[in-house]
Parts: sequence; structure tokens; C-alpha cells
Amino acid sequence: MVRERFEQVAQQLGDLAVLKTAVENSEVCFDWGIYRSPERKTWISPKGRTVLLGDAAHATAPFMGQGANMAMHDAYCLGQILLNPKISLSDGLQLYENNRKAYCESVVARSSRMGQVHTAVGLKASFRNTFLSTIVLPIMRKVLSTGPPSRNPGTRRTSPVWSTVPVALSVSSGVLERVWDACAHDGHRET
Repeated sequence: MVRERFEQVAQQLGDLAVLKTAVENSEVCFDWGIYRSPERKTWISPKGRTVLLGDAAHATAPFMGQGANMAMHDAYCLGQILLNPKISLSDGLQLYENNRKAYCESVVARSSRMGQVHTAVGLKASFRNTFLSTIVLPIMRKVLSTGPPSRNPGTRRTSPVWSTVPVALSVSSGVLERVWDACAHDGHRET
């Protein structure tokens, strides 16, 4: 099935010789899936003596590169809480979960969304590519060509480009999300 998809893409792109050769010579083809573990009601064991952290608590897709970062933050946060002799184990585990759970779950959701954008096909891929080339890349070129604000202490350079980029990206992101959601389902699966 995946090989047939690649052949269709090769035909749509005008039978590019490189892509066609890659498809013909491939031994293994696979389709990326964006998988999500179900959110856990709690990370704390029923007896209140064990708690999950890292991927055991919140496995994430790799598209934001935050899995190891979240695991290290989990460990640091839990360690700091457990080192405090004034906090009981059960209160400490609850405090850890209260501090980390919502944030980690939001990162997992955003990473899955980034994966959908990254692995999009069909209409969604066309929209992504058009959006990036016509809106995001021109803004980034302006930002990069303008240079950073003045490095002189006590002075601040105001540049129309620097001051409008966050607004432009914010507006564009909202538009992107609405259009993205309106696109047809392209075979991505969340489990």
C-alpha cells in the first residue's frame, strides 16, 4: 500500500527519476503513524507509594524533541519535592503530579499536532507547503536580514520588522490552525 502511494506521488511530480528509482529499489516501505498513549487519570499508584515519570507517564511523539527534556524536568521536580523533609510522600507525589501533569500533556498534544503537519499528505501537505513558502519564509527572511536589536547597553533599536513579527506569526498560526482543521482527514491515526 505504501509503495503504491509513493508511485502516485512520483506520477504527480512528473515521474521524477530519483523518486521512481528509490521506490523501485526499496526493500521496505512504511507509513508513519502519529500515535498517542491515552492520558492517564493519575500518575500515582493506587497505594500512593509509586509515581510515574518520563515516557511512562507521558510518552510523546518526537516532533518537538521534548521527550528527554520532560523526563529530566520530571526527575528534577520529583527529586526536589522528595528532598523536602516537611512534605510527606503522598503529599509530595501529589504535588509533583500537580506541577507536571498538565504541562506535559500539553506538550504531548502539541507534538502530535506537529507530527500531523510534518507527515501530512494530500490537501494538508499542499496547504502546509504553500503557507510556509508564502507567509512564514518571507517573514523569517526579513527577521534574519534585519539583524538583532542594538547591542549597545542602555539603548534599544526599534525595527518595524522585529516589532511586527510576533503579531504576524500569531495571526498566521491562528489561520493555519483553522484551515488545517478544515482539511479532510488524510489517513493519520491517533490511538
